[in-house]
Amino acid sequence: MDRVSAGSDGRVVRRGELEVLRWRMELLKPADRSWLEAYLNEGLSFRRLGELTGVAERTVARRVGRLMRRLAGQEYISVVRERERFGREEQGVAYDHFLLGLGYRRIAAKRGMSERRVRAVLGVLKGFVAEEKQTRRRGAEHVERRRVEAEEKRVMSYE
Repeated sequence: MDRVSAGSDGRVVRRGELEVLRWRMELLKPADRSWLEAYLNEGLSFRRLGELTGVAERTVARRVGRLMRRLAGQEYISVVRERERFGREEQGVAYDHFLLGLGYRRIAAKRGMSERRVRAVLGVLKGFVAEEKQTRRRGAEHVERRRVEAEEKRVMSYE
């Protein structure tokens, strides 16, 4: 079976996804990482995490779920892979938006930037991410096309 339970609350995560999440957790700041480590590695339930931190269970569930979805996504990872292309400001905005899910105003306030500047940076980042996604899609289509061609050749060789 390819599934493993990640927490005592019954949420199920695929083994491969779990390994990716654990590796990518290193990208998080310590405070965010501790939430996921407690949930994934120690198996604490949302209720128990809430009790330990003084945060409502629903808030813990929402925060952990959001971090897991964003770590599983490719947006921030695309930026990290090409970090030499982006300055510190852009990397910080990418972290805040793609991983933490913050909007323009909150990023601007957190980073001491104008909302206009945040929008401009996010425009560049989102354009880059869209290009990366399209490149990955083309690559997957090419691989699939090659697989189908090889299968057709194999079938024809039997005839």
